[in-house]
Amino acid sequence: MNATDPIGELDAVMARARAAQAGYEAEGSQRRYDRAAQAAAWAIMEPGRNRELAELAVETTGLGNVSDKIIKNYRKTLGLMCDIKG
Repeated sequence: MNATDPIGELDAVMARARAAQAGYEAEGSQRRYDRAAQAAAWAIMEPGRNRELAELAVETTGLGNVSDKIIKNYRKTLGLMCDIKG
């Protein structure tokens, strides 16, 4: 982010994200959304990325430990994928 105007930089990033979301929703279907959620879930469950996310969570919050977070990420994400009907 821009050190001189972090709020302005964040506003710009959010505006781009909202525009991208609007375009995605305009062209989408439930099947497409389900597939996107599944792709994100598989990416989270990838062992290296799962470890990075677990380490970041522990470092950021100071709560828990990495090995438990890895298991939690995996199980919760797998449960989410089971709930997706597509």
